[in-house]
Amino acid sequence: MRPLPSVPAGREAGITRRHFVHPDSAGIKGLFSVVGGKLTTYRSLAEEVVNLLCQRLPTSCAACATAHTPLPGALPAAETANFQQQLFRDFPAVPGATLQRLVSIYGRRTALLLQLAATAPDLLQPLTPDSPTLAAEIVFAVQQEQAQTLPDCLLRRTMLGLNAAAGLDVLEAAAAVARRHLGWAETRATAEVAAYQQYVQRFNPRRLVASPA
Repeated sequence: MRPLPSVPAGREAGITRRHFVHPDSAGIKGLFSVVGGKLTTYRSLAEEVVNLLCQRLPTSCAACATAHTPLPGALPAAETANFQQQLFRDFPAVPGATLQRLVSIYGRRTALLLQLAATAPDLLQPLTPDSPTLAAEIVFAVQQEQAQTLPDCLLRRTMLGLNAAAGLDVLEAAAAVARRHLGWAETRATAEVAAYQQYVQRFNPRRLVASPA
């Protein structure tokens, strides 16, 4: 998937595939904005931006080390089978297919996620009957991955917002999880749902277009 610069009209094929780094964007000194790029090469893009920032900082700054730094929870392929077997023993109530999916996404952090899920029965349940994503993954996104909003949780952590329904099929369920386990008041949950619906309008999801005003 490639995030393209937003244009008001025209065919997607005509949008440039280049990425741009705008220093002091929006007239704000010190604000660097990245437009475009590819999700598959985001680490090299991050390296480019960090090194550019280091050149602009008044103090000494080491070059970006992302090329040599494992992602959080990174699990070598040779250790995956043993790790999964350990999880089978530690969390026998979790279906094997669910464990395999979680390990493929969270790696070693799966154990931390399942420890969280074990604190409440509903956290081990899927958000909806049609979704493989556990309710615990919404809580985990906020508590462990610095998510602040429903767009953070659905579009930038769990990636549920990138499905055919743009995440609208799990939106209410995710908000309900946040109310029960993250202390969101009803007013905040309602506002978050409305903000998410407005945010994904750019994707023209059929579910939103077809819903009543």
